Amino acid sequence: MIWNYQGAGLLFAKRDKENQFVVCLGKRKWKPFSGYYSMLGGESNGMSDHVLGLFRFKHYREDFRETALREAREECKIVGDSFPGINQLIPLSKMTLGVFTWETFGYVLENPESSIISTSSEFDELKWYRTNELPIPIFLGLKHTIHKFEGLS
Repeated sequence: MIWNYQGAGLLFAKRDKENQFVVCLGKRKWKPFSGYYSMLGGESNGMSDHVLGLFRFKHYREDFRETALREAREECKIVGDSFPGINQLIPLSKMTLGVFTWETFGYVLENPESSIISTSSEFDELKWYRTNELPIPIFLGLKHTIHKFEGLS
């Protein structure tokens, strides 16, 4: 069975003590992307679904921004700063591959001393990375999105 997937992620960034742009990435634990570094995020909440032949279609009740914020709140805690409001999110990218759609948003934390602590079992670790020192392997398209975000900030 083939199903549609709609998800979103939130890429947190800040300026470190040397005023360098850094992003928070997590090393994923679970398949299919275990060992890959990614932002916080996940699937939108579905309202209902129906089957048509080999396809299963979900009707989503969340928009992408709501998904990005909800997933980030489920997966981490921010220390020394606060979570953004929905209107503070910066749209960074949208990727559609067949029935898979993903949107990425960004938010720059104000406090260079702030930290993000994982509250989810999805990540081995969450760490801050300078954009010229990104870890490998990194999730599809994320490196480009990070450099775009840095250019906007």
